[in-house]
Amino acid sequence: MGSCKNYLKQTLPLLTLTFLNLAYTAENKFTLTDVVTLQSEAKTITTLFEDKFKVIGIGLKTHQKLEKHQTNTKAFLLVQSGRVQFDMNKNRQIISSGEYIEIPIKKEHEVKALEDSILLLIK
Repeated sequence: MGSCKNYLKQTLPLLTLTFLNLAYTAENKFTLTDVVTLQSEAKTITTLFEDKFKVIGIGLKTHQKLEKHQTNTKAFLLVQSGRVQFDMNKNRQIISSGEYIEIPIKKEHEVKALEDSILLLIK
């Protein structure tokens, strides 16, 4: 019984903190498509969050692209809506809504929108 009490003493503050954080998050809820807009004159790149990692929203109209580049950190690219062509190491992949790809460090890659697309990049 004593070990159960000790466990609750240690865990309860963490659970309370977790619930408080969830409540705070719920009040600051955003929709990706409200923050990242598609513009015919240029691609949209918006930093949504930055702390120990960075979350970037990217909006690409059909045929717009992120030209060949490299990243200094591992990255995670999620297609929230639309469809893109992802080229890396002479390998071409089509990534559709709901799919994602991991991007390794210092590998040259390029992303081209095959249709209007909203992407989420985490690195």
